[in-house]
Amino acid sequence: MGYCIKREEPITDGIRRIALEQLDKAARALTDPDEGRHKGVHEARKACKKLRALFRLARGALGGQVYRRENLFIRDAQRDLSAVRDTAAIIESLDKLTVHFAGQLDDQAFARLRGILVERCRAIEAEQMDKADMPAQVARRLDGARERIAAWRLSAKDRGNGKGNRNGLGLLRPGLHRVYRDGRHLFRHLELNSDAHAWHDWRKQVKYFWYHTRILCPLWPGPLDALSDELEQVSDLIGHDHDLVVLHDIAASSVLDATAAEALAALVERRCQELRRKAMPIGLRLYAERPGTVIERLDVYWRAWEGPVPPEEAKHAETGRPINPAPM
Repeated sequence: MGYCIKREEPITDGIRRIALEQLDKAARALTDPDEGRHKGVHEARKACKKLRALFRLARGALGGQVYRRENLFIRDAQRDLSAVRDTAAIIESLDKLTVHFAGQLDDQAFARLRGILVERCRAIEAEQMDKADMPAQVARRLDGARERIAAWRLSAKDRGNGKGNRNGLGLLRPGLHRVYRDGRHLFRHLELNSDAHAWHDWRKQVKYFWYHTRILCPLWPGPLDALSDELEQVSDLIGHDHDLVVLHDIAASSVLDATAAEALAALVERRCQELRRKAMPIGLRLYAERPGTVIERLDVYWRAWEGPVPPEEAKHAETGRPINPAPM
C-alpha cells in the first residue's frame, strides 16, 4: 500500500499499517532466496530505518515506554544486519573516490587497500551470514514482534475523534516538531570543518525528516516530493562523507606504505570538503524556518487534503496567523 498515509484511513490505523508493512518487508527480504543474501540484508536494513523513522513520527501517540521499547528492538535488529553491508559500503566509497580522482591517480594506487577491505568483508560474511545464519535469526525476531505491534494502543489526540483524518496531524505533531527542531539545531552549529560525528548526527535527523515527508507526501505531492528529493540528496552527500571518514580510519590501521596512506588521507579530506560544500546551501534552505512555522504549514496542507477548509481556517492561513502553533 505504500509508505504513506491514506485519506480514507484513520491515522491510528495508518501508523499500524505502515509499521506492519515494513516489518513484513524486512522479514521477507531476509528469507527470500530470490533476493540474494546481500540484497536481502540491504532491503531489510532500509525497512528497519523506515520503521525507526515512523516510530519517531508517531512517538506522541505511542507514548514514551512503547516508543523506547520498539525503537531499541528495531535498532538492535538493524545493528545485527549492519556489519557486512557497512563493509561493502566502504569498498564502494573507495571505488567512488578512485573514479572521482581518476586523472590524478595510478590505476593501482589503492589496490592493496581494496584487497584488505574485500577480505574483511568476506570474513564478516563467513562469520555472521554463513556460520551464525544471522539473516534467518533476525527474520524470526521480526516475525515475533508482529502481534505486539498490531496490538498497539495509540492515543487518539487528533481532533477528529477517531472517525477520520480531520486535523490528524495533531497525532504526529510532537514527533515532527522534535525531528525538525533537532535537525535545525544541529545544522546551525555545523561548519565545514566540524568533526565527522557532528555531520553524521545531523544526517540522522535529515534522514528521519526525509522519511517523514514521504509518509506525509499525499498531503500535497508536488511540493512534498520536491522537499523529499532535497532531503534525500543531502542524506546521500553526508552519507558518502561518513563512509569516507570510516575508510580513512580503516586505512590508517592497515599496513599501507606511507605514500599510499598520505595520498588517501589527502583525497579523503578534499572529497569530504566538496561534499560538505554541496550540502551546506541545501541545508540552509531546508532549515530556514522555525519548527512552529513548518508544522503550521503542514497543518494547513492536512486540512486542505481533507477539505473543504472552513472559512475561518482559510483566513488564518492567508493572513499568516498561527494555526495551533507547536511550542518552540
